[in-house]
This record gives sequence, C-alpha cells and structure tokens, in this order.
Amino acid sequence: MFGASKSNDGVVGSSDSGIGVHGNSGGSVTGNEFELPSYVGVLGESHSGDGVHAYSFMGHGVVSRSVFGIAVKVETNGVFPAVAASAPKAIAVNGEGVYGVRGASESGIGVFGKCSDGYAGYFEGNVLVKGDLTKTGIGSSVAVRFPDRSFRRLCSIESPESWFEDFGEAKLVKGQGRGEDRP
Repeated sequence: MFGASKSNDGVVGSSDSGIGVHGNSGGSVTGNEFELPSYVGVLGESHSGDGVHAYSFMGHGVVSRSVFGIAVKVETNGVFPAVAASAPKAIAVNGEGVYGVRGASESGIGVFGKCSDGYAGYFEGNVLVKGDLTKTGIGSSVAVRFPDRSFRRLCSIESPESWFEDFGEAKLVKGQGRGEDRP
C-alpha cells in the first residue's frame, strides 16, 4: 500500500474493533508469544528492526496526546531499557508537569543518572529526600547561614552517626579564652 497527498491524509485506516493501519517488516512478531492487540489506530511491527521509526527535520518526530489515558506507554522484556534517549548536544529527556521526571522501581533504581564529565544530577530549588540518604565517595558538605547572614561551608565527619562539626581557633590571653574564625 502506498499513499501520498499534498493537502489531505496520505493513508487512512479505520477499524471498529481491530487495527486501523498495520505495518509489518521482516515477519510478524505477533503470534504464539504475543497477542495481537485490538482497538489500535496504528500498529507497527518488525522482526529485525524498528517497529515504528519517525524522522522530522523541522518539528517533532513523534507527537502523542491522550485525553483519558497515558500519552506514551512503553514496555520491555526486562533485558533492554524501556526508553533510551540520546542527544549529544541537547537535553535527552525534558519533562514538565506535576512530576517533570518520575521514576519508580520496586526493587531496583527509580531514577539513574550518569555523567563522566559533569553532574549526574543537577537541581535548582529545594530538594526533599524522604528516607535515608546514602552516598559513596569522599567528603560531604552543606552551606549554613550564620547570624551575620554569611554562609559557611560545614563538612561532615564520616561516621556511623549523623555529625556536623565546625573547627576554629582560640587563644588564651591572661587565662581567658577568646575564639577567632580562621581566614
């Protein structure tokens, strides 16, 4: 089937209970292992390549909108990532909404970030950690505002308990101690 148009739809498919448009390449992947979906507008399947591949030079490659459901639902067999995004000179995943990006896992990692030359995670705004915070690597610090409105960096002592300590200097002058901040 081939369709082309300069002003209307190139290909139109419609079905009341089946698949509106069904594209297949390299043999069907539906069959014994997979149940053929019903009530699908467009089904793309491939035995050895991409089921659906979209290119766009000026606009979005894929636009999805759902009024009462999930706009994009992705499933995988557990061997490969459900979603893989790549943008060497741009943002790979951009999320906006109540949750800009949400990750959930019952036994693994909800959200994973990795970067070899920069930050694996970057946050502007308040950050809430509900639960234990575990880190590896050396040192940790927090900026604390002091009564003189300045911020001072406090580094934590690596210990099994939660400790922050600020070290300073003091001098004894005629038997009395007077503390001084280090430069």
